Amino acid sequence: MTLRLQKFMGLLVFLLVLCLFDDAFALKCYDSEMQTANCEPIQLWCIKFINGSTITRGCANVNDYCYDEDEGCYPTREENGVTQKWCCCQKDMCNSVNSPMALFSVFFIVVSLWVYF
Repeated sequence: MTLRLQKFMGLLVFLLVLCLFDDAFALKCYDSEMQTANCEPIQLWCIKFINGSTITRGCANVNDYCYDEDEGCYPTREENGVTQKWCCCQKDMCNSVNSPMALFSVFFIVVSLWVYF
């Protein structure tokens, strides 16, 4: 086995262990200041709540906002003349700003690692 292949296999094993190790900890979500928040064990959802021009992020349990078992956004509603919408997801840091640039960054990193190793 060549040195380059050994490095690549080592990287793959490291990433696999990292993925498995990550599942052992509590869910992590963004808070309203876009900082990492460690959720309590009962909080199984990350939430992004849009109330007019205010966006609130954080952890939530099933009884708060995320009463459906499926991830996604609930229908927009009007309350006191203010548009409200909330989205629930169950992966670490999934309640961020949706950005095509983030997907491009991940792709670029993977390709860079592939070329380097």
